[in-house]
Amino acid sequence: MPRLLPLVFALVALVGCRTDQTFDVQGRIVGFGQDGRTVIVAHEDIPGFMDAMTMPFKTKDGERVPDSLSVGDAVAFRLVVGGTASFIEALHRIPDDAVARMPGEPLPEAEARATGPVLAVGDTVGHLALTDHTGQRFDLADYAGKAVVMDFIYTSCPLPDYCPRLSAMMQAMQAPLAERFGDRVRLVTVSFDPARDTPDVLAAYRRRYTTSPADAWRFAAPDTSALAAMAHRFGLNLNAGSSGSWDHTLVTMLVGPDGVLRRVWRTADVTPAAMATEVELVLR
Repeated sequence: MPRLLPLVFALVALVGCRTDQTFDVQGRIVGFGQDGRTVIVAHEDIPGFMDAMTMPFKTKDGERVPDSLSVGDAVAFRLVVGGTASFIEALHRIPDDAVARMPGEPLPEAEARATGPVLAVGDTVGHLALTDHTGQRFDLADYAGKAVVMDFIYTSCPLPDYCPRLSAMMQAMQAPLAERFGDRVRLVTVSFDPARDTPDVLAAYRRRYTTSPADAWRFAAPDTSALAAMAHRFGLNLNAGSSGSWDHTLVTMLVGPDGVLRRVWRTADVTPAAMATEVELVLR
């Protein structure tokens, strides 16, 4: 098969860009990223925006996390949330007694209850029963013979760097992949918030990113009773907050036409071009 022609992708700005929002945040450092710009913080509630949870935050472009900070430090910072990205500024240490020991500790009722192996590259994915944005039931195994790019999100995710960024990456890939490979590729976006992400909600969210036929890019959710098992099987670390937010990892998967898991991305920083290259490899 001829090589995929070079594609130029651009992450598309979210519909309805809004004025930046700024929040004052306090928490405790639990780790650092390798890029020098990422700090992982167990933070307190951000009123009106996000429950207490543990998640990574990035500094502004060109700024580094201060070398004087260490794991366990109580810190404060400003979180700036724009239409397509967020960043933190004025990150500094505060008195230790200003922050609880574990402000972002997972809620016990949200811990995974499933057992068994977590899917790894080379494993057969098998069945995953879902209900899509049209209310239709389907199974991931129905796509045998096609490559499937599948990501996991929830539609009310508050930070544009996470779930909306994954959706924007899928959006950037959709037309070029369809043009190059036709119906040999399908996109599936799975919500891990089935209680709120009903078919109507998923359909409204889908309209932000595509007008393609329903089967080309499905937005779907499992039954609520199957959520814990799905999260465990696909390596999603999920913890539900009290006001509808989720502390979650990022997972995007490529399933080959033979139903075998070929690639897993656990970041929002992978480019659509890199993902498309991987799709081409499994379709050779």
